[in-house]
Amino acid sequence: MRSPLIYRTLAFAAALTTVSASTTAFAQDNDPYRVDGAHLELGAFIGVLHAGRPHALFERTAGITQQPYDEVTLDLGARAAVFPVSWFGIEAEGAVMPTSLRGTETDALLYRLGGHAMLQVPERFAPFLLVGGAALGVESDENAQGSDTDAAFYWGIGAKYFVNETVGVRFDGRQMFSPKIDRTTNQESGNTAHYEFLFGLAFAFGRHAGAPPDRDEDGIADAVDACPDQKGGAPSGCPDTDGDGVTDDKDECPSIAGKLPNGCPGDTDGDGVTDDKDECIDVKGTLPNGCPDPDPDKDGVLGDADKCPTVASSEPDGCPAQDRDKDGIVDDVDQCPDVAGVAPDGCPPDADKDGVIDENDKCVNDPETPNGYQDADGCPDEVPVEVKKFTGSIKGINFRTGRSTIQASSFAVLDEAVTVLKEYPDLKVEIGGHTDSSGSAKTNQRLSQKRADAVKAYFVGKGIDESRLSAVGYGEAEPRATNRTRAGRAENRRIEFKLVN
Repeated sequence: MRSPLIYRTLAFAAALTTVSASTTAFAQDNDPYRVDGAHLELGAFIGVLHAGRPHALFERTAGITQQPYDEVTLDLGARAAVFPVSWFGIEAEGAVMPTSLRGTETDALLYRLGGHAMLQVPERFAPFLLVGGAALGVESDENAQGSDTDAAFYWGIGAKYFVNETVGVRFDGRQMFSPKIDRTTNQESGNTAHYEFLFGLAFAFGRHAGAPPDRDEDGIADAVDACPDQKGGAPSGCPDTDGDGVTDDKDECPSIAGKLPNGCPGDTDGDGVTDDKDECIDVKGTLPNGCPDPDPDKDGVLGDADKCPTVASSEPDGCPAQDRDKDGIVDDVDQCPDVAGVAPDGCPPDADKDGVIDENDKCVNDPETPNGYQDADGCPDEVPVEVKKFTGSIKGINFRTGRSTIQASSFAVLDEAVTVLKEYPDLKVEIGGHTDSSGSAKTNQRLSQKRADAVKAYFVGKGIDESRLSAVGYGEAEPRATNRTRAGRAENRRIEFKLVN
């Protein structure tokens, strides 16, 4: 037996096909608004959404169960489309649908972001067919349906009618499919159907109502073309012989390119050489070609290559060699130009090449061990055992489900970490919060940050200097195990400590 969803889909398709067939009858072969090529469209719309009941559009966390949304919901949005050819286009859409849980006064906001391909009849009355996909989401209170986003597929049919070259009205009827939840198993099972009926305005750029007479075929109608028998350019339709941007009907010097309003050459830089003869129009010069002396300091470095044009120097840039730190190594080859050093690179000596210069290195011949522990003294070392215990994933730090409240069972572990931090006052620690993938990525990011902040606040409350601590929420981005099993998700919900330099 066929399901009610199949019957509804067939009935919906039949109704829309009937509407499209009837509107096509109005299209005319000699339509003066016919589209001949590429064009753009922008639009806005209002309509209604008939929401399917067995949806999966809710945050699947503890305390939230599936509840249906209002059967009929206001649908508001905007769209933008590009048609590379007259009959085919790609369109992007965004819409919001304020609603509430069915039978209650609890508010929720549905939204849709997506895009689709569109086939249309390129006439003034333009029936069309579209197919596409979208992200269908909800934002609501945690006690309602939480936050969630599902993938959706949709198709639809409709028609546009342009009242002039630019403005048209548009009707869409659509069927959209998104995942549904089987309420007995609480698992995704197939798809549910939603129906949208939209009415809106379309603003087109590139349609035309037929070309007016244009004898010289320059794109400017004879009615406004000052030179209707000579191909020219906007705005007058007359040619521009000298290419100076002033058309011949207004150019007093039509054979000489100029910058003055009358089309004649001026003297932009005021050096006495008119622009038609000045090879350096924007720079005042003294030579016959209107350019300045290319080598005023006579050092052989010419023009823009000379960075010090009033000081003679044989250096390639025309400037005397610089040595800011006075160590005898010029800045061009000195890798540490602001700190006095030694040849060949001009940097202070670092015998063991560990990045700590000898002046500050307590172990000049033994390189530092970069492990986050006393990395500034230049000596090899190992992280103490009691410090190692509090690096990486820390077992025993637990929070209330879906909250950032630390459970009392975690205090013993945190207090032991406080003791180590006080014993080693030079340690600096990053506190990282991690979650599993249950719920939306946005919610998980926010929760992981709050949990890391909560641990930091606990340490500060126990007397640890806040400057030694940083809190970072990683959300679900760095899983340690699969999120498909309960054990894997439990391992991914964790707090990590990391030593930082």
